[in-house]
Amino acid sequence: MGYMIFQTLILLLAAFIVGCILGYWLKRTFGASNTDSPTAVAVSPVPADGRPESLAAPIGGTKDDLKRIKGVGKVIEDKLNGLGIFHFSQIAEWGADEITWVDGYLSFKGRIERDGWANQAKTLTEGGETNFSKRVDKGEVASSS
Repeated sequence: MGYMIFQTLILLLAAFIVGCILGYWLKRTFGASNTDSPTAVAVSPVPADGRPESLAAPIGGTKDDLKRIKGVGKVIEDKLNGLGIFHFSQIAEWGADEITWVDGYLSFKGRIERDGWANQAKTLTEGGETNFSKRVDKGEVASSS
């Protein structure tokens, strides 16, 4: 009787270890990364001064190519990333206060509004294309390389 209990415990322990290893492998292979979890990306609320919401890092570890927005080149993309702006969806949500704040920060004197960054970003967020993003994708815009 004692031998059967010992054998059962050994089999349960072996099954537990195999399950842990299999679960770990499945999570690493198919599971969400740590950057996908809501706690991994800190979102700062919109301050009273109009500064847009920012992220500590791109969601999923991958940022959007903001250079696909007319008026955003490599330097501006780097500045936006430095502000915690990594995704079209963030820009698509900008209202007048956020546009004014970023416009002042970049010393653009109304260019964000004139170029329609929020509308372009909304189109790109929804999976659409703009005339400018098509040109960027074809490699026709040198400043977006």
